[in-house]
Amino acid sequence: MSEKVLQEFSAKILKAKNLYEATKNQCDVLRREKEKLEREYKQIYEVRKEAELQEENLKYQYENSKKSNKEESEKCAREVDELNNLRSLKKKLKREKDIYESEMMKNSLALEELVKQRVQLQQTAKQYSDKLENITAERAALQDEYVKTNSAIEDYTLKIKELKEEMDTMKGLISQSVLAVGNIPTSNQNISQNLNATNQHMNINGGNN
Repeated sequence: MSEKVLQEFSAKILKAKNLYEATKNQCDVLRREKEKLEREYKQIYEVRKEAELQEENLKYQYENSKKSNKEESEKCAREVDELNNLRSLKKKLKREKDIYESEMMKNSLALEELVKQRVQLQQTAKQYSDKLENITAERAALQDEYVKTNSAIEDYTLKIKELKEEMDTMKGLISQSVLAVGNIPTSNQNISQNLNATNQHMNINGGNN
């Protein structure tokens, strides 16, 4: 009886031992599997962390690149605008230069024409000045001649007046002589004719003066 119990107990112990060994082996397998999974998880975590870090770096690089590209694009656009403005300004300056040169040419021709006109006017003014000097000299000469002539006329007028007075006196004397000598008609007639001729000559000279 006791042997049977012992056998059963031994069988149970063996079974428990086998179960323990199996459980232990299974635990070892599970532990190793756990360690493997932990290593894999750690690797995956590291890879994921590295991937996230790379993603952040790529995102940062992308943002920087995007910002840089935007700035570069804006800079390029500004440079293009400045270049277009410079081209427009160059064209405008060229047009203004052409207009300025054309105006300068016109002004130069106008200035040359004005210089010619000025020379002609100076020549004309000199001619008129010479003529004026000649006219002034002629006027002075004529004025001197007029003064001399006027003085001579006054002298002649005075002399004629004196001659008229003298002739009137002579006529009175002759008339008295004719009245006194009435018997000489021929002589009286000649004397009257001479007196009339003398009076006509005196009147003509007096009228001209």
